[in-house]
Amino acid sequence: MRRRAALAGIPDFHAHRLRHSKAHEWLAKGRLEGDLMQIMGWQSRTMLTRYAASAASERANAAQLLRDPADQL
Repeated sequence: MRRRAALAGIPDFHAHRLRHSKAHEWLAKGRLEGDLMQIMGWQSRTMLTRYAASAASERANAAQLLRDPADQL
Protein backbone atom coordinates (compact mmCIF):
# COMPACT_ATOMS: atom_id res chain seq x y z
CA MET A 1 0.00 0.00 0.00
CA ARG A 2 2.81 2.41 0.81
CA ARG A 3 4.43 1.84 -2.57
CA ARG A 4 1.14 2.43 -4.40
CA ALA A 5 0.49 5.53 -2.32
CA ALA A 6 3.94 6.87 -3.15
CA LEU A 7 3.31 6.26 -6.86
CA ALA A 8 0.02 8.17 -6.50
CA GLY A 9 1.81 11.09 -4.84
CA ILE A 10 0.41 10.49 -1.36
CA PRO A 11 3.20 11.22 1.14
CA ASP A 12 3.62 9.51 4.51
CA PHE A 13 0.82 7.03 3.88
CA HIS A 14 0.03 4.36 6.43
CA ALA A 15 -2.94 2.00 6.62
CA HIS A 16 -4.23 3.54 9.83
CA ARG A 17 -4.80 6.79 7.93
CA LEU A 18 -7.73 4.99 6.29
CA ARG A 19 -9.27 4.37 9.71
CA HIS A 20 -8.77 8.02 10.68
CA SER A 21 -10.41 9.15 7.45
CA LYS A 22 -13.36 6.78 7.82
CA ALA A 23 -13.97 7.85 11.41
CA HIS A 24 -13.79 11.54 10.53
CA GLU A 25 -16.06 11.28 7.50
CA TRP A 26 -18.60 9.15 9.38
CA LEU A 27 -18.84 11.53 12.32
CA ALA A 28 -18.76 14.66 10.13
CA LYS A 29 -21.95 13.43 8.49
CA GLY A 30 -23.61 13.25 11.91
CA ARG A 31 -23.78 9.49 12.01
CA LEU A 32 -23.85 7.60 15.31
CA GLU A 33 -20.63 6.73 17.13
CA GLY A 34 -22.01 3.36 18.19
CA ASP A 35 -22.71 2.43 14.58
CA LEU A 36 -19.15 3.38 13.60
CA MET A 37 -17.79 1.26 16.43
CA GLN A 38 -19.86 -1.70 15.23
CA ILE A 39 -18.79 -1.33 11.61
CA MET A 40 -15.11 -0.94 12.49
CA GLY A 41 -15.18 -3.80 15.01
CA TRP A 42 -14.21 -1.63 17.97
CA GLN A 43 -15.39 -2.83 21.36
CA SER A 44 -13.89 0.06 23.26
CA ARG A 45 -14.59 3.79 22.99
CA THR A 46 -10.82 4.20 23.32
CA MET A 47 -10.44 3.16 19.69
CA LEU A 48 -13.17 5.57 18.62
CA THR A 49 -11.45 8.39 20.48
CA ARG A 50 -8.07 7.52 19.01
CA TYR A 51 -9.18 7.42 15.40
CA ALA A 52 -11.66 10.30 15.55
CA ALA A 53 -9.37 12.67 17.44
CA SER A 54 -7.22 13.57 14.45
CA ALA A 55 -9.97 15.72 12.93
CA ALA A 56 -12.09 16.49 16.00
CA SER A 57 -11.37 20.22 15.88
CA GLU A 58 -12.34 20.34 12.20
CA ARG A 59 -15.69 18.72 12.99
CA ALA A 60 -16.24 21.02 15.96
CA ASN A 61 -15.56 24.12 13.83
CA ALA A 62 -17.97 22.87 11.15
CA ALA A 63 -20.65 22.21 13.78
CA GLN A 64 -20.23 25.72 15.16
CA LEU A 65 -20.96 27.18 11.73
CA LEU A 66 -24.33 25.43 11.54
CA ARG A 67 -27.17 27.71 12.49
CA ASP A 68 -29.19 26.69 15.48
CA PRO A 69 -32.89 27.62 15.16
CA ALA A 70 -32.79 28.78 18.80
CA ASP A 71 -30.25 31.46 17.83
CA GLN A 72 -32.98 33.25 15.87
CA LEU A 73 -35.32 33.69 18.85
